[in-house]
Amino acid sequence: MSRLYTFAMPAVFAVALLVSLIRVGATTTHEFFVEKPHLNAGEAAASPKLEWLAPDSDADWVVRYRNGATQVWEQSSASVSSRVRDEELRVRRLYKASLRRLAPGDRFEFEVFRNGEKAFAQRGSVPAAGAPRATGL
Repeated sequence: MSRLYTFAMPAVFAVALLVSLIRVGATTTHEFFVEKPHLNAGEAAASPKLEWLAPDSDADWVVRYRNGATQVWEQSSASVSSRVRDEELRVRRLYKASLRRLAPGDRFEFEVFRNGEKAFAQRGSVPAAGAPRATGL
């Protein structure tokens, strides 16, 4: 029986270490977001909005974006749209940033900054008004 423990314990330790490293890696890549930023086309007359869910803590969020045709970067400040509770009753903040001068079908690129540090970037196409949530990839 002791021979089994001699071989099994290093294997169990290696598996536990691997699982811990994977979990730490997943946590560090998503530390700013509960739900990553996504584009919401909104109503026909409204500008598309970038939305995301973040932990309930103070931060200065800024979005830089550009239309694929003009290549000129524009900036939009994000504001807290509401505070919501998740399944575990933790409070989260729903942020929204309006992206003016983007129309359905336009190619775009955006970057989300938290306290001056780039936290997320993506590119895609603006979905049609009233379309379900999409990132355009």
